[in-house]
Amino acid sequence: MKNPARKRFRPMFSAFIDGELRPRERMLVEHHLASCEESAREVEAMRRVSNGLGALMEETAEKEDWSAFSKGVLAHLTPEKLPFFQRLKIQFVESFTYQRGWILAGMSAVVLIGLSTYIWVRPSEPVGYGRPHLSIQTVTAKAGSSLKTIVTQTETGDAVVWMVEEAQAEGEEVSLEALEEPVLELENRQEKAGAL
Repeated sequence: MKNPARKRFRPMFSAFIDGELRPRERMLVEHHLASCEESAREVEAMRRVSNGLGALMEETAEKEDWSAFSKGVLAHLTPEKLPFFQRLKIQFVESFTYQRGWILAGMSAVVLIGLSTYIWVRPSEPVGYGRPHLSIQTVTAKAGSSLKTIVTQTETGDAVVWMVEEAQAEGEEVSLEALEEPVLELENRQEKAGAL
C-alpha cells in the first residue's frame, strides 16, 4: 500500500539531498523517510547518483587544462568604459579600502602643513583692543565735578572720545554751545593737519 504523503514530499527530495531545505521542512522530510520505505529507497538512489555524478565531474575537471580558461573568457569580453565620476568614485572607494593608512597619513600631512603655514603667515598684529595704534587713557574726575562726553569720528574711521569737565555753580545750566566748542576746535585742527 502506497503512502499518500509521498506525493507531497517527493518534490522536496532533491533539495533535501542538497541541504537546501529550511530546518522545519528538513525535519518533516526526515520523519516521512522514517515512516515510508519506498521514499527512503528513492532518496538513497538519488544520493548515489548525485555522488557518482559529482565524482565523475571532479575526475573530468582534473583532466582538463584550465590555465587558459580565464584568458579565453576575458578575451571575449569587451570592456565598457565607465563614466569619469563613476571611475573616480570606484578608485576612491578602493583606495580608501585597501590603502587607508597611506590616505590618512597624507590627509594628516596636508592638515599639518596648512596649519603651520597659517601660523607662520598670519599677521602678528593683534586684532581689537590689543592693536598697537589704539590708545586708551583713563580719566578720573574730581569729586563734585561735572563731566560731559563728546564722541567724534576722524576721516579714517577712528573714534575720539572727549571728556569735558565743567565747573558750574549750583543751579546754573551749561549751554549746548559751550559743549560744542571743543568739537569745532578738533575739526579745525584736523583740517589744518590735512592741509599740511
